[in-house]
Amino acid sequence: MLPLNPLLQLTPLRVQRGVLRLVELIWHDPQPIRVEAAAARRDHVPLAAAQKFPRQVLRDGEPWGRLYDQRWCRLAIPPRGNRWLRWDEQGEATLFIDGVPFYGFDVAHRTCELPAGTREAWIESLCVQAAIWHPDAKGLSAEGNLFRGAQLLRRDDEAWAAYHDLNCLYEWMLELRMREHPGVPRDLHSMSQQPPLTDVSPLYRRLLRGLDAALDAFDVSGVSALRRALAGVYREMRDDHPFSRAVLTGHSHLDLVWLWTEQVGEGKAVHTFANVNRLMALYPEFRFAYSQPASYEAVQRRSPELHRAVRARLRSGRWEATGGMYVESDSHVACGEGLARSFILGQESFARLTGRRSRSLWLPDLFGFSACLPQLMRLSGVDYFFTTKTTWNTVNRFPHSSFVWRGPGGHAVVSHVTQGVQFNNTVSVEQLRAASHQHQQGDLHREFLMPNGWGDGGGGPSEEMCERARRLSRLRGLPELEWGQPEAFFDRLAAKRAQLPALDGEIYLEYHRGTFTTQSQVKARFRALERALQLREAATVVMRGTPGDDLAHAWRRMVFAQFHDYIPGSSIPEVYVTGLPELAKLAQEQTAAALDSLGAPAAAAGSPAVECLFNPLPLSRRCVVEGRAYDLPPLAGAALAGAFVATEPVTVRSRTLTNGRVEARVDRNGYLASLSVDGRRVELADRAGELVVYPEQPANFGPWDIDRHSLSLGEPLRGAARISAGSAGISVRRTFGARSSATVRYWLQPGEGVLRLSVALDWHEPDVMVKLHFPTSYRGREVRCGTPFGSVLRPQLATCREAEAMWEWPMSRWATVSADAERAGLFIVTEAKYGLNCRDGNLGLTLIRTQKHVGYEDHARAYPAALSRLPKPGTVFTDLGEHAIELALGFYDATAPRAEQPAALAETLFTPPVEYRGRPVSSAWEGIEGGETLVPHWARPIGRNRWVLRLHEVSGQRGSARIRIAKGWTARKVNLLGEPLGAAIRGGNLSYDPYEIVSLELRH
Repeated sequence: MLPLNPLLQLTPLRVQRGVLRLVELIWHDPQPIRVEAAAARRDHVPLAAAQKFPRQVLRDGEPWGRLYDQRWCRLAIPPRGNRWLRWDEQGEATLFIDGVPFYGFDVAHRTCELPAGTREAWIESLCVQAAIWHPDAKGLSAEGNLFRGAQLLRRDDEAWAAYHDLNCLYEWMLELRMREHPGVPRDLHSMSQQPPLTDVSPLYRRLLRGLDAALDAFDVSGVSALRRALAGVYREMRDDHPFSRAVLTGHSHLDLVWLWTEQVGEGKAVHTFANVNRLMALYPEFRFAYSQPASYEAVQRRSPELHRAVRARLRSGRWEATGGMYVESDSHVACGEGLARSFILGQESFARLTGRRSRSLWLPDLFGFSACLPQLMRLSGVDYFFTTKTTWNTVNRFPHSSFVWRGPGGHAVVSHVTQGVQFNNTVSVEQLRAASHQHQQGDLHREFLMPNGWGDGGGGPSEEMCERARRLSRLRGLPELEWGQPEAFFDRLAAKRAQLPALDGEIYLEYHRGTFTTQSQVKARFRALERALQLREAATVVMRGTPGDDLAHAWRRMVFAQFHDYIPGSSIPEVYVTGLPELAKLAQEQTAAALDSLGAPAAAAGSPAVECLFNPLPLSRRCVVEGRAYDLPPLAGAALAGAFVATEPVTVRSRTLTNGRVEARVDRNGYLASLSVDGRRVELADRAGELVVYPEQPANFGPWDIDRHSLSLGEPLRGAARISAGSAGISVRRTFGARSSATVRYWLQPGEGVLRLSVALDWHEPDVMVKLHFPTSYRGREVRCGTPFGSVLRPQLATCREAEAMWEWPMSRWATVSADAERAGLFIVTEAKYGLNCRDGNLGLTLIRTQKHVGYEDHARAYPAALSRLPKPGTVFTDLGEHAIELALGFYDATAPRAEQPAALAETLFTPPVEYRGRPVSSAWEGIEGGETLVPHWARPIGRNRWVLRLHEVSGQRGSARIRIAKGWTARKVNLLGEPLGAAIRGGNLSYDPYEIVSLELRH
């Protein structure tokens, strides 16, 4: 017999084989099980209904269903025998025991122990990709969801535990091996590739010796001896005083819609919640947090029993409901009030669910973070912010892990980004090392937050993750691991607030810039619903009504559409086939309800009705209806006869048009040659109003991304322009390619201070982006872009790498380019366009992007189009066809009167007054004087004698204004949740700070 093996470089291969041996020892005695299945169906039904359906015996290897179908299966469990159920199919499934969701089967969760005495089980299967981010997620077959079979197994618990004992040390060993031998591949292939241990750390050498000895015990005395030996290795390898600590929180990022429909997203929530509930029964130390109230409501509808179990977990403190918003909303496209309502609905829902409000904003997957978010958070009781999405930046590394995020007005929230990882973590050695080493503020606060679990239908955390967490903690060089909750983590981090670095302004994501424009029709319908809700709520305020259930429902659906893969246009076609009609229907219903309420008083009183115009905006305005101008007070309905004002008519001569305030000239080539407003000339450069077509072949994620190279390849529409002039304005038509055309009409309204543009596209070119450019001579360092509330300044000059990386911006329907003093410039306002760029004074508004629909691009494996129930599309590209796009240009002066501020014009130009027959009506809000950059935004009804007026400062100015309200009414500042922020306003004097969101509660 030879002496002790001195060749420890051979140990890694031996450990690898030991792990494989243990895998083979875990599962035994597979027994087939009889499975009966009902027919697949498009509409999802509950178990009680499914139990009445006829069923047939299933055979292994049979595919079933079309995309997003549901199928119910019954399993007869023998009274004796194995108790571990393995369910194997490509999609995902939820196990029901005694009528309650018990476990979620998917690619990351294959086996489950059945409760003692179980004789019958039911499976709800969904024909959808499971665990999209899991390495074993291979998609669905072209014939359907492939069912591979079901078995009952016996698990050797000793082998299971020994596997994790050895495998965790094996993963750690591999990680150390890479550090000791940087040039050696991670994979172990052959004996010849094992480097000698001539220059390695004592830690690595001791670990190899311990593992070698443990495997000796395994070879000689079996699994129990292996475990005893490995326990000794763990004791020796622990660090009693690690420098970092990972706060593990169970997590499952769930896209409510994306590669699946809303109905399937609800099923995924049930699937995941069932898994988490079971894990908590198995691992007392396990903690979990989930954000979106929309998912909790879906679980309550689909399985009240599971929802009750979840609430019990919430009461125990082991499950935390936190997130701030109703859904994880996109923060760029929604208007200010829409974004505020996501917080309001979210906090109301969290309070109903848990008895308290959420204190953290949880947005792991947003496509950038608006500068107004910190203020909205503070106004809704949210103190903390978390994301991992900034790790996706493609040019500049996000600088911090723990920091204080400050909005433009100075509102600050303690924030955390888990660096080095994303949001589908598995408690792996590699992830723990990366997050620990890249924790930029680890010198100030040793903790970092580590979300773990498979998202998007992956069922969340797994038993394997919980087992790793028990073993990897405090191994030398790795952090201490402890399950915890996000809000408690942030409470501890907040104690270090004074020492944390600050980050001011927006958090711009250097990725997914195309989502500001993708799916133009979706964004237009969404904006139309915002306007309809604004009209409905304004009418309710004026008529002193109370919000009804239909209004609450419409708001919930509108906020749902803000989800960050819905409104950005980054979901499959099925989402929009149902979503677009729903948005249109809700808008029609809210508009009709508003008109009914405005005409009701006259009908009820029997008094004579007159033709009236209702202004749903809290802004005084002059508007034009059928060529006649009317002055309307804010939030009021005025008789047409009394509101008419005489204005200078619009005239068109040759290629020049004017209305007495605005004069614009189009040159012989069809470009905007000059523009002046009230005698002040806009400094346009050559070829203003030029349409440019950019070819797009993004390296990744076409519907999401605009790549930098595309913006260097633009081809202007320089074909012969057909110019026509008439009383309706001046139209310039050009063609592109074989079938596409674009017509830009320049026109004026009597009395308005803007040049309106209507762009009619008939577009049939795929894989392109179309921009409308307005080059100017304004080279101020920064461009001002509207945000949902307020605005943000962005660099337009190539001053640094950060500026270079911002090649496409989001805007909340308005932007300005000017000289540095902002006293002279050009503004652009749009009806429903949200993406643009600007370099060296050339402002480029993005009109459309004709990328492939989600599911027909890189995600085709998860969306086999042959399984779709939709008719075969005529094209797989978005935004082909006809588009009607409205925008306006004007002279920008930051000191302009309120009515001429771009933020105000973005509302007044595209929110027409509503004609009704009834009586003139008015509200308590009579107007505002002074403080020209404080713009009234929205009227929200609360009760018959109480409502809230939302205003926002849009230009970074501090000041005061005088508000005028009707006699008998009082006003005071409140937060978004209606809580007072001070005493009632005296004398009508309202002071405000830069970029402040002001909520005035008016009471009678």
